[in-house]
Amino acid sequence: MKAHEYTSNEEDKILVQEYLLGKPRGFYKLFHKYRKIFLYNVQKWYGGAYDEETKQDMMIEFLGRISKKMHLYDPEKSQVSTWMTNAMRNFMIEFWRRKGGKKVKGLSFDEVDFDFRIEETVHKKIEMKAHRRIIKEMLASLGHEDTKMFNEVFIKGRKQSEVCREMGMKRSTFGYRFQRLKRRLEKFKPEGF
Repeated sequence: MKAHEYTSNEEDKILVQEYLLGKPRGFYKLFHKYRKIFLYNVQKWYGGAYDEETKQDMMIEFLGRISKKMHLYDPEKSQVSTWMTNAMRNFMIEFWRRKGGKKVKGLSFDEVDFDFRIEETVHKKIEMKAHRRIIKEMLASLGHEDTKMFNEVFIKGRKQSEVCREMGMKRSTFGYRFQRLKRRLEKFKPEGF
């Protein structure tokens, strides 16, 4: 098996067991698989909240810490990918609080219970905050009429024809401006989408 090739859950379990038996090559393969997943998840869950250097630092810190927590993985309770994804979520919440969100006294990744019965509301609040920030940036880049088009069509979900009539524009003018608006907003689209 190559270091960068996809591994199934059963192969991941074997790699964890090898690592716990003192064979570092097992974690090397897990590292290469889950670093990509970590970077994808941080982009998906936090949008543009972190620059690339911070994401790389987070990924290295997470994988370094999780390598010391591998003994807590129980193959009877979950798949390796589920366990790792939940560990990522908990780490990112802790990182968010430590680096800019509300800090909660006493919470540390090293103290996190790896049972992972995390409240979904915490993750949702962080995700909503990141989405709001992106939407504010998007709106700041638009003019008054484009902002109205964005709000009415994208946010409220109204039909373009209704908004066109309400704004007193010709259908062709509205269509052109709407396409231009979509092109301008493309720059806010996260990488990989």
